[in-house]
Amino acid sequence: MHLKNFYQYFIITIITVFVITAFNSHGFYHADEHYQVLEFAIYKDGINDIKDLAWEFKGKMRSAILPTFAYVFFNTLKTIGVIEPHLQITLLRILVVILALFTFFKSV
Repeated sequence: MHLKNFYQYFIITIITVFVITAFNSHGFYHADEHYQVLEFAIYKDGINDIKDLAWEFKGKMRSAILPTFAYVFFNTLKTIGVIEPHLQITLLRILVVILALFTFFKSV
């Protein structure tokens, strides 16, 4: 097998594993995962109140880049008719996988 073919199979395998993982991830490792990105994005959407946010929000301890990215992505999905939260999170995971793999392979 040529190195180029191996590299192509390797990339396809990695993408497949990550996409399957994104679809089968039903939960989280720690509750902080929601408070650091998703809760801030949902707050920007007007769904929850400032009193429901973690102390990091009031203390300005986190970057706004990821919550803003999630907020824009969720609103884009809503615009095209995807309103189910679990599907939105799954699609966000897949997008993050694509961006991570793009970044990884761009640097190699």
